Amino acid sequence: MFSQHERRQLDEIEEWFEQSDPELARMLREGKYQAATRRLVACTGFAVGALLLLTGALSLSFVLIFFGVATVAGTLGWQLVSAAHNGWPGP
Repeated sequence: MFSQHERRQLDEIEEWFEQSDPELARMLREGKYQAATRRLVACTGFAVGALLLLTGALSLSFVLIFFGVATVAGTLGWQLVSAAHNGWPGP
C-alpha cells in the first residue's frame, strides 16, 4: 500500500506526535470517538424500535409490536456485547 519511504515518513510523524503531544497521540490511537458513535447508533436503534412498538400498539399490529421489541432487544444486546468486548462501560 505505502512505499518504504512513505512508511518511514509516517513512522517519523507518529514518533513526533508521541513526543510533542502524548495525550493527542493516545486519543488518536485509541479512537475516543468510537464510544460516541456507538451511543448514536444505539439511540437510533432504540428510537426506531420504540416507534415500531408504539405504531404497532396503536394499530394493534402484532407484527409491528414484534419487530419493535426485537429491534430494542437487539440494540440492547449489541450494546452489551460491544461494551464487554471493548472493555467499555455498558449502557
